[in-house]
Amino acid sequence: MGTILKSIMRWASVGLLLVVGWPAAAVMAEKPDPEPAELKAAAESMSLLDSSKAAPPQTEPGTQMSPKRRAEFEEAVKKGEAALAQAHGIFGEYHPDVSLALNNLGTLYSTLGQYKQAEQAYARALAIDRKLFGDDVLEIGSDLNNLATAYMAQQKYADAEPMLKQSLAVQEKLMGPQHPFLIVTLINLAASYTARHRPDDAEPLLMRVLQIREQTAGPEHVTVSQSLRQLAGVYIDEKKFDQAEPLLRRALVIDEKIMGPEHPNTAMTAFMLAKAVSGSGKYPEADGLFRRSIKIFETSLGPKDPQVAAVLDEYSMCLRRLGKIEDAKAAKIRAKQIRAAGKSKS
Repeated sequence: MGTILKSIMRWASVGLLLVVGWPAAAVMAEKPDPEPAELKAAAESMSLLDSSKAAPPQTEPGTQMSPKRRAEFEEAVKKGEAALAQAHGIFGEYHPDVSLALNNLGTLYSTLGQYKQAEQAYARALAIDRKLFGDDVLEIGSDLNNLATAYMAQQKYADAEPMLKQSLAVQEKLMGPQHPFLIVTLINLAASYTARHRPDDAEPLLMRVLQIREQTAGPEHVTVSQSLRQLAGVYIDEKKFDQAEPLLRRALVIDEKIMGPEHPNTAMTAFMLAKAVSGSGKYPEADGLFRRSIKIFETSLGPKDPQVAAVLDEYSMCLRRLGKIEDAKAAKIRAKQIRAAGKSKS
């Protein structure tokens, strides 16, 4: 397997989901065959990290996972720790297989919300790869990104920023400024800025991601819709509703066409568009968009999902603006009930 492909498979972007609620998936490491049987068994256990099984955007890893799913990941951690010990016993500390095992283990720790352990695993992998390869290789770029996500998950944004900048510099040097390989780091760096209320720094990074995705995937790809939402989210936070609205209208068209009118992505875009048009004072249109978002989330995620509560909170403010005070109170009460039910289960 080539260096670029191995580096791509090393990537983790858990911190992104935690900071701004954007969809993200942890990606496991991969190494070429042949490999010891124990390491291969552990690698197979890592198939739990399939991004198609990721939690909804508002769900943090490890917090609302089903008991069965959590038990599966905990078992995968045990296998991953055994694989690391096996690799270390065979190769010693400073070997690529040990670094890869540490990155795999760090991703599993992050998925379970064990961010300090993830930080330690990623830091150790970075130290190994720096000694083996130096600073100007893709492995270092991915290691820096992974460690930064662990910092971000612990709200250590100032510590994450220089690592993400170093990661981006390595990738730009080796891959060029418009390569899709840069997207994860660009988004994570933007997320670190957004978390610290620095939208002017986040905006150009997200615009760059949008341009790369349009060029590589086409103007109507689902990742383009995701980028449109991310950029619009920055504008909404800045109360630049007139700039957010056209981006979200475009994203909604893409989601309806590609994902379908009843998909959670479509619901998320409708929700964000409702916030934008409500912010511009277009309350009747916002009312319909909020109701549509709630209906889709209830159908796809369940009526007691935290995302339903998030939409209900925003919807209650719109209802007040429309003079529907009793409806606004009912929406707020239901949102509180959903959250209370969620806390009682955790």
